[in-house]
Amino acid sequence: MNDTKPAIASTTVWGSLIALAGAFGPALLGVLGVKAPADQAATIGAVTQLATGVGAAVALYGRLAATKKIVGVTATTPAA
Repeated sequence: MNDTKPAIASTTVWGSLIALAGAFGPALLGVLGVKAPADQAATIGAVTQLATGVGAAVALYGRLAATKKIVGVTATTPAA
């Protein structure tokens, strides 16, 4: 694993962000004052659980399939 890539190009990082959005997105929206209609609570719950599960699965896949080390957050041009 000698090659490198930025974190933004990492499947593991993206999967983790999706899982975090699924887990904390509804609570964050509530804090920001966004209210969902009561009749959509079950749908919102199912979607957030699905996002969390998919994100976790993508993160796990990304970690197991990784061939490059993560260095930095974004792509940078090496100094000449």
